[in-house]
Amino acid sequence: MLEIINIGLLDDLFPGVDPPRVVDLSLATSIIKAIEESDLWPDELFTLKVAQLEELLAIRHCVFVMGPAGAGKSVTWKMLARARDDKDPQQKVYIAHLNPKVIPTEVLYGHVMLQSREWKDGLLSSIMRDLGKLEDDKPKWCVLSLPI
Repeated sequence: MLEIINIGLLDDLFPGVDPPRVVDLSLATSIIKAIEESDLWPDELFTLKVAQLEELLAIRHCVFVMGPAGAGKSVTWKMLARARDDKDPQQKVYIAHLNPKVIPTEVLYGHVMLQSREWKDGLLSSIMRDLGKLEDDKPKWCVLSLPI
């Protein structure tokens, strides 16, 4: 189903070397199941993009999913979360999703109150602190939907 692809970064570092893509078959099955349960079509390219997002999350702390409106960015991470939950229900993904476009900057990031010189936490720092306080090792995603 998921074909062997040429990975751009590896090709830049090691020209002429085309490593085979390692495919997690249980995750691929869970991705297809999640897509079908959402009444979507499990297109091969879309399932590949969901799997590639999982591969990026395995090696990065922060990932940007970019593209034009209607390209499927939100659906991609939502399908990955559902697929991961299906693959391992004990490692259910905790998602803090917000739209920073509708939140004033000082509320989002925090600010210093001029009268008292006291720091007032913003929504993002509160979310990150709350996620850090969770005692388990389950995946925690903070998703910001906004144009870059």
